Amino acid sequence: MSPYREAAALYLPTGLGGPLPLPAQRKKAPPAGWTGKDAPYPSGADVWAWSEERPDGNVGLRLADNVLGIDVDCYAGKPGGQTLARLEAQLGKLPPTWTSTSRTDGSGIRLFRVPTGRSWPGVLEATHADGHTTQGIETVHKSHRYAVCWPSLHPEGRQYVWLDPKGNVADGPPKADELPALPASWLEHLDRGEQNAASKADMTSEQTRAWLTRLDDGEPCQRVRAERSRVAEALSQDSRHEAALALTALLVRLGEKGHRGVPSALDVARAAFLERVTGPGEDRSEGEALAEWARMVDGAVRLVLGDPSFPATTSCTCPADYVSVDGGTLDTATGELVAEEPQTPTVTPAGAAPAPLRRLKVTRASEMQVRPVHWFWKDRLPIGSLALIAGREGIGKSTVSYQLAADVTRGKLEGRYLDQPRSVVIAATEDSWEHTIVPRLMGAGADLDRILRVDVVTSDDYDSTLSLPRDLRALEHLVMQEEVALILLDPLMSRLGSNLDTHKDADVRQALEPLTALADRTGSAILGLIHVNKSQSVDPLNLIMASKAFPAVARAVLFVMKDPEDESLRLLGQEKNNLGRDNLPTLTFRIESAHVADTPEGPVTTARVAWQGESSQTISEALQSAGEGETRSATNEAGDWLFDYITSKGGEADSADIKEAGRKAGHSQDALKRARSRLKMPIESYGMPRRTKWSLPSAFGQWEQPPGETAPTALTALTALTETQTGAVGAVSAVGAPLPDVALTGRSHSGPVCARCGSEAVQPYGDGDRLCPSCRAEVSR
Repeated sequence: MSPYREAAALYLPTGLGGPLPLPAQRKKAPPAGWTGKDAPYPSGADVWAWSEERPDGNVGLRLADNVLGIDVDCYAGKPGGQTLARLEAQLGKLPPTWTSTSRTDGSGIRLFRVPTGRSWPGVLEATHADGHTTQGIETVHKSHRYAVCWPSLHPEGRQYVWLDPKGNVADGPPKADELPALPASWLEHLDRGEQNAASKADMTSEQTRAWLTRLDDGEPCQRVRAERSRVAEALSQDSRHEAALALTALLVRLGEKGHRGVPSALDVARAAFLERVTGPGEDRSEGEALAEWARMVDGAVRLVLGDPSFPATTSCTCPADYVSVDGGTLDTATGELVAEEPQTPTVTPAGAAPAPLRRLKVTRASEMQVRPVHWFWKDRLPIGSLALIAGREGIGKSTVSYQLAADVTRGKLEGRYLDQPRSVVIAATEDSWEHTIVPRLMGAGADLDRILRVDVVTSDDYDSTLSLPRDLRALEHLVMQEEVALILLDPLMSRLGSNLDTHKDADVRQALEPLTALADRTGSAILGLIHVNKSQSVDPLNLIMASKAFPAVARAVLFVMKDPEDESLRLLGQEKNNLGRDNLPTLTFRIESAHVADTPEGPVTTARVAWQGESSQTISEALQSAGEGETRSATNEAGDWLFDYITSKGGEADSADIKEAGRKAGHSQDALKRARSRLKMPIESYGMPRRTKWSLPSAFGQWEQPPGETAPTALTALTALTETQTGAVGAVSAVGAPLPDVALTGRSHSGPVCARCGSEAVQPYGDGDRLCPSCRAEVSR
């Protein structure tokens, strides 16, 4: 089959655009110089020549200026379908149209007519109701990408087809005037304004390369380093070609303005681009990717020099406050050590074989020296690893953590540093250092000279906080310089960079795995405080908030909770210990108050740990017990409410009304059902359609109490029913039914209550029975 020879000429009269030849059964790359906003469209002669030269090639259709393609990807887990559905919910349905595709899962390029001379976004994004965003849709237009079309062959062997607006496979391509117009709501959402008509300098590729060699390639300045650090993030976008174009143009513009280090920054960007576009699942070779990168850099130079900066600058304007030191660059104003990104080979001369950008390093296991595990806190917190201490807010996590920190500063902690005082780095943001953290450390007996608060000051004197993994190199420098044994991160999640999602495993690992490597290199321990969610799980690790990567990367996890049998007592359990024993006893402690200082403003008191010994109860068992206790408490509260409610309704009520009133009062249906069962309330059906009602057991009857006694509650009523069923009989109700002989406890009233509904407003009636006016009127009827 010869797709290009057989069909390319058929596209010329359609008005859809220009058919470009692609390699056989490939999606990339078209001939150089025929793509981009300012590139020409092929003529009939060009198409005829390509048909002779590349008859077996695929057809890449560079769309006309008045045609926009919306390329939806739904395969391999891509969220294009979700994004399209969300955008259509916001902007209205797209009309049925012609689609180029080789798949049957909804993926494909949908074509629409649009106004000419406009700019369009490269990637479409949708924000969903829960706040998360999805992409998976790119646009195809004159200056961005091209459409692989019928009768091309996909690299996996499928043939591309045209689907008409009804979804049927067509015999050939449509005409541009057969396409529906993009709806006005979509135009308003996507239109980015008029296309930039910036001119490019008239230069050859040799001239652009010569210009690049004249740029200052000394130590990268502050601005170039900042852009170089964002290379990987920029190229992680769906539209990596568009991102690479913007990145090269920005770096070249910095070089034109005299900033230092642009050539090496372009090398870093080139390496990242090649790794991105030639990795698993990609279909272009390294040679093709290198050629594409060279075209982008060439175009960026011509674009920048076609619109030179004014006024022109010949030297870098960044502050000269960075000097090279071993392993990085030191900001002499702040003392911040900034790690250097790995450098890659410089641009390979045309025609030469590209130098390898990555290589494998192989080490035989027989060559490795095994090492024993050393413990920061004997058997519980290992050195050279990340550990977590988890628990609910206000439970004592910080108090325990600062006790450990205090003990190691005095050489009192049982473990590797017993009798060897060491320093502690603390990055804390939730508590005040003056009001909470320092007093807490004082109460724990810390050597405050060995406690190091760590914050970050940027090169422009902006105060910030420690951010991982960005500040790891500077942190490692501090750890080695100050003999730090513990890095305490309070809370851990606040230390992750703002560009990382704490609910995504990949993002969390991006910060935590280098942090663990730092601990291993420096012989320190890292302890991160982390909160738990509100689920009812009895598995402590499942309670930890956000991504499961937090407990997965950690080698040890401690868990703090209240003792369900004694809320003044705290439990500290070892819920994960990859490097040691898994049967460690649970430790117990109390939080006690301690006076630590007197100041002109008044005395300073704090909380401190008072260890109480060990417990045989595991955290999982305690969570199970606590959950059962919460269930019992909820049932008791629902029972009190249910008894009062049904009593106020004369002893029975419709079940639907009970559940609705209970819901408004804060009781779940499950709690109400458990309470009804414990109170042994009968259920009766009545009416058409059938309905049900709940009622008090006959043994409760109508309550009569001597003056001054309290009204019954669900608990006393349940006790009464139990005693009645076992033979205890006491007072007689107003209607003669036997009542349990129990001491009634509950709400306290100043006077007698109604024997029928429990109201306080009572009057004697009949033979001395006490009824409220409402019940008296009801009985009289």
